[in-house]
Amino acid sequence: MVMLITYFNNTEPPMQRAATAATAILAAALAAPGAALAATSVATTGFTITYVDGPAPDRWGISLASSGPESSAISLDTLNDDLGPYHGAYDLFGNGTSNGGYHTSTLRIDVQEGYRITNLTLSGSAYGVLAPGELNGVAGVARNDVSLNWVLWETDDYHAAPPVRYLDFDGEHAFASTTGSLPYGRSFYVALLGAAEGYAEAAYDGTDFATSYALGAVRNAQLTVDVAPVPEPATWAMLAAGFALLGWRMGRRSAL
Repeated sequence: MVMLITYFNNTEPPMQRAATAATAILAAALAAPGAALAATSVATTGFTITYVDGPAPDRWGISLASSGPESSAISLDTLNDDLGPYHGAYDLFGNGTSNGGYHTSTLRIDVQEGYRITNLTLSGSAYGVLAPGELNGVAGVARNDVSLNWVLWETDDYHAAPPVRYLDFDGEHAFASTTGSLPYGRSFYVALLGAAEGYAEAAYDGTDFATSYALGAVRNAQLTVDVAPVPEPATWAMLAAGFALLGWRMGRRSAL
């Protein structure tokens, strides 16, 4: 089982490290999931979803947010905790400070007999605060970066879903990344990987400092799974017979 999660608070510029960190997380998540020490499962209409890999098994968590005959929303509790609004960066003395969190997890979706998955949607909101200090016309620095990547696979068939990225932003921004129709059968995996970070550098006018603050976070992330019933073989046979009868009647009418 691959484990990779990091919280940081140092003086290195954050944006260069973000790309390297995202690559490392992606490589970790794409490794074949091994035997997990624990799992949290949710069973609902048409499928069961199970948390099967990720750091700190005692912190794994997903829950059912809503359920209906054609769609169910799964709250990604651990991701929301890892990337939540708890890691703001403060800088008091111009040294430059970054702070944030990373998340990686693997979920398995097992489709129930008589159903198929028609679409997956990763949704939620990115929340950012940029508050650079200002002193006698000198401005400090405040930057943030939120990214979510997710990959689906079955055996060796990988599909990268549309990523989510917000850079240097203020306020709350809703997002929804969707896969469209899926080629997978009974079981497949979903790897989730994300980073949320702020970087702050205090303003300095040559005499005094003015504090800067920055935050990047994810809120209320959910995975919505759309399902549809698969007709039984007898239903297909009845449909085929109906079309055949319709064709015969149309052909007979043309002959008359």
